[in-house]
Amino acid sequence: MVNHLRKNAAEGKCTLFHCTAGKDRTGIVSMALLKSYGVADKEIIRDYMRTNRNAFWPTIKKCLGVLLLTHNWELVKTCYTSFMAHSKAINPLFYRLTYK
Repeated sequence: MVNHLRKNAAEGKCTLFHCTAGKDRTGIVSMALLKSYGVADKEIIRDYMRTNRNAFWPTIKKCLGVLLLTHNWELVKTCYTSFMAHSKAINPLFYRLTYK
């Protein structure tokens, strides 16, 4: 995927890739692409964490729905954690992300 995106960029072609929040598949591809261009890990993490600005209110709405339906605070906390981006979750990826 990264090679395809880089090839298109080199040829002056645009490629659109997206998802709902940007923290899972698209976030990982974005991180790998930035890493392949030599962007510093700290800057990649900062960019990745910007996901939470857009995810916060939709996540709160989902969590409120879960709370109203289940009255289970532990489930609400689990939902919140799963919908938000966490830098601790992505740090191990940098050891695996190499561009060749």
